Amino acid sequence: MALIYVPLERLWPQYPKQDIRKEWTLDVVISCPPFPSANFIFLVLLPATQATKYLGVPALQQLIARMPWFLQFFLAVVVADLADISLFGFAQSAFSLALSMRSPFLEGP
Repeated sequence: MALIYVPLERLWPQYPKQDIRKEWTLDVVISCPPFPSANFIFLVLLPATQATKYLGVPALQQLIARMPWFLQFFLAVVVADLADISLFGFAQSAFSLALSMRSPFLEGP
């Protein structure tokens, strides 16, 4: 997003007297998803589906297979959201810790 909007704002500013914040690079880093699964879910999908062959509980798989498709869909959305919330929370706390260390990489130019 920053690759699109920063050059546009520099070329045609909405408010000509307002300058872009010097810390805009820090804003970009903070607003980017901190965990790769947000961007690279396909890298997680194949190993996860292959792992169910070895880690799956047959009784649970049969129970879910007997459910109607809309209930399976709802259950999949709930489980995915819970996993996403827990992973995002972990990544966000790790990122906050990194920010508290005042890394020079995250400082503006």
